[in-house]
Amino acid sequence: MIMAFTAESATSRQDIVRTATLLLGERGYQGMSMRLLAQELGMSAPSLYHHFPSKGALLFAVLEDNQKDFLGGMASAVASAGADPVRQLGALVQAHVRFQIEKIEYARVYDRTFLGMGPLVEALSDQQRNLMRGLQRQHTENVRRILRSGAACGVMTVDDVAVTAFAIISLCDGVIGWYRAAGRLGIEEIAQRYADLALKLAGAQASSAANLR
Repeated sequence: MIMAFTAESATSRQDIVRTATLLLGERGYQGMSMRLLAQELGMSAPSLYHHFPSKGALLFAVLEDNQKDFLGGMASAVASAGADPVRQLGALVQAHVRFQIEKIEYARVYDRTFLGMGPLVEALSDQQRNLMRGLQRQHTENVRRILRSGAACGVMTVDDVAVTAFAIISLCDGVIGWYRAAGRLGIEEIAQRYADLALKLAGAQASSAANLR
């Protein structure tokens, strides 16, 4: 059960989006009603509708807010890695995997909306879909940029930048399919192993990849 906020604290948009993210990840879009969300927040349904006029609007807020947080985290990780494309890719992949695990409820919402067998993308308006696709493209282009840079510097061997970028992103997205908190590997170990796999996909030189450790 998700812990309810007090009525006073529940007035913020951030609280609503955070709790909605947890409920959507836990119950799915069909299993979460606006009434249930209001109960979890300790507020009335009319008050909730004052913030978000529909469940679709709330879904978009969950997707947009979390995706912007994701992009910010990826940018920080790459910036902290310096100018070396190998270190940049390793840092980005580790940050991506950590985000997927640490925000696994949101990752599930994203997966069900854009990647699952029964996508919820129809719940979004055309404008909202376009905005989300734009945020997705930002991350894809960031990965491609690193791969192009690595190939140009001679520290990576990339036959097809687009395919390799999609493969790396899909690899990271997929960690939520098998991760278990009680499993034998901790988050940092998983993040490092995924970084190693991504660097192999990118044809990174062994000596350069070893410097990540």
